[in-house]
Amino acid sequence: MHESDAAPYIPYDLMVIYGSLYDAQEYVNKEANSASYELQRATAALNTEQENMSRDQENRLQGAIDVSLMTAESYDAAMSKLSGDQDLSRLSPAQIDRLEQGFQQAITDDRRLSRFYLSLARSYDQAVAKSN
Repeated sequence: MHESDAAPYIPYDLMVIYGSLYDAQEYVNKEANSASYELQRATAALNTEQENMSRDQENRLQGAIDVSLMTAESYDAAMSKLSGDQDLSRLSPAQIDRLEQGFQQAITDDRRLSRFYLSLARSYDQAVAKSN
């Protein structure tokens, strides 16, 4: 609205509502990105071809994943480049625990994000109704 110079023509109350919605959407996006990043960190053990990687090697691999996700490459293309053998039997008990915790956290994050999205949709609908 500010970039198109339409802001002066929009009632202040409506601007406040849309400003709040914009802030809420920014928060939801940040939380979704964080949840995705944490899941990728938890599943990093699945994206290796080496058994018993050192912490330094895992961190280097995670860095490569992070760089791939930040570039123009699609998520699927980045993961297909980095994915190794998906044989869970090669994982250590600690890696399996980390993977399980990551999945549990992802389920919790997904439920939380769903509530955020529903709340945001209701707020948007209310803002549209007020503007009409």
